[in-house]
Amino acid sequence: MMSKFEVLIVEDEGNIFDMIKGEMDNEEYKFVRARSVAKAIDRYEESKFDCYVVDLRIGSLGLEEQEMVDFYNFEGYAWIKKYVLNSMRKEEILDFKKKTIICSKYVTLFQENYPMEEIKDFNFVNKEDNFESKLKECIIQICKK
Repeated sequence: MMSKFEVLIVEDEGNIFDMIKGEMDNEEYKFVRARSVAKAIDRYEESKFDCYVVDLRIGSLGLEEQEMVDFYNFEGYAWIKKYVLNSMRKEEILDFKKKTIICSKYVTLFQENYPMEEIKDFNFVNKEDNFESKLKECIIQICKK
């Protein structure tokens, strides 16, 4: 039996998770959801994922007070920067970024607030009309590499 591609979806509202799980949850893919920074930390430590889909605005549970201020409205990136990338070597960081899709209504605002050098290797999908097919295609491309 072929092993499934595991995808961690970090978002609190459920719309991305429900949509992707409904369309792609089959013998080839397994989706796991984290609704807050604390859950994302736990899920990340539990398993090695093939792909990460991260909403920028998620539950801040798990962040320290100053982190909530520093990353206000970009709590998903706080998890990435403070709890994932912080413990990685340079080559691991690049691999993680290439496997990560930042999917949010706030992609443009996020890109305006962080230096391109810091965020350049992430995949971005703006949550707008008909974003679902672009997100699905991006997940497939990342997992099949």
